Amino acid sequence: MVGWRAFCGSTLLVLAVLFTLASSLRTPALHRREALAAAGAAAASLLTPEHAMSTDGSLMARIKERRFDKPIFSLPPQEAAYPDWMEGTWDVTAGFGGYLFPSKTVKKEAVVSNEYTPGFKQLSIMSNADIGPPAAAFQQRFARRGGGGSAVRDDRPFNLSAAMRGWLGDRAPAVLSCEYEPERNPNRCSFALRPAAAAGARAGAGNTRVELFTNARETEAAGADAFLLSEYIRQVTIYRPGADVIARELVADYQQFWVYRRGGEEGGGGGGRGFKASLLTCGYLQPQDSNYFDSPTEPVVLYSHAYDFKPAAAGAA
Repeated sequence: MVGWRAFCGSTLLVLAVLFTLASSLRTPALHRREALAAAGAAAASLLTPEHAMSTDGSLMARIKERRFDKPIFSLPPQEAAYPDWMEGTWDVTAGFGGYLFPSKTVKKEAVVSNEYTPGFKQLSIMSNADIGPPAAAFQQRFARRGGGGSAVRDDRPFNLSAAMRGWLGDRAPAVLSCEYEPERNPNRCSFALRPAAAAGARAGAGNTRVELFTNARETEAAGADAFLLSEYIRQVTIYRPGADVIARELVADYQQFWVYRRGGEEGGGGGGRGFKASLLTCGYLQPQDSNYFDSPTEPVVLYSHAYDFKPAAAGAA
């Protein structure tokens, strides 16, 4: 892990909640109710009475209260604007914190046996292309596209491609092309991928296309040094037919809750500072699943990851 305990032991309430959830996730023997009760108890010890009674609809309140239902959306969401202190190219070390099956109505065995559960197949969650490896290293980049006065944005094609290669290593497919036009539509990103030989792809194997549709997005500043982001994503992975490959399509719905906190290494780019992040990914069932109506809006699996961002060396890509 990359300073997960030290990071989440800070006074920021949301980080403490996610840390406690992650600690519970790392203990497979811990029952679901015990895990969530432990998270609630730790959070309550840090809350003021006003915070403890918070029931507003803010992103911070939803994370504090562990309300991870599918969002209700209608209008296309706006592109996220990131804090100035995230600008730059960063060397990232990422660690897997664990998983949890939180559903009260869908049994763990039913979730595990379903290949459509997000995260159970490689590439079913593009940003965490292989759930399970303890750590990965890659770069991430946040930049201003329109000059010094414009907002800081994530370089989505670069960031997703780099994260995929970091988690999959020599099993990562080659990126043939990426379609992303944030000025016209910041909510669609499409990758054409060619299977890697190291992944065991046979001659004639078809290419893969990954379509990412962000159907809901929310950002929130928590003081000057913390930033929260949630995105609800539908990922459609299309396996093209090849000489001996059957065409098929895998659809995954998942929601990611990011908490970024400034403070890290001095020197280098990105304003001379580093930052850390925690990520909670919630996976949901598809309507064709036999258990869908037992949990149509609540997640059936949670994954936790921790990230350490340090300024990349001068001249880094």
